[in-house]
Amino acid sequence: TLNVQVQGLGPFFKLKLDIINNGDIPISQIPLIIVYNHEIYKVIQSRITIPILLPGLLLSYSIDIESIIEDNVSLPLTDIVRVLVLNNNSKLPYASVAVTMPQSDVLD
Repeated sequence: TLNVQVQGLGPFFKLKLDIINNGDIPISQIPLIIVYNHEIYKVIQSRITIPILLPGLLLSYSIDIESIIEDNVSLPLTDIVRVLVLNNNSKLPYASVAVTMPQSDVLD
């Protein structure tokens, strides 16, 4: 199970990730990928390797994301950010979530 919450008013946000292995066996070396529009957001750590995920154990991660779009640019002011927990043994991910980011407040 993957749950994602967005915190912050912008332009600096945090993605709070909670991951639970609902299976019966531990899984290890799990890639977690953040997929985003590089013209709108900046993410310092867009790839994490989860060392091990034990059955029933909750793991929490926090990802910093910054809105870098300027008001005078002809791009949308917000976009979808995808979080994928990949499966090394399959083309299908263990879990994926699409998060609609809020519009960033302007800093003066």
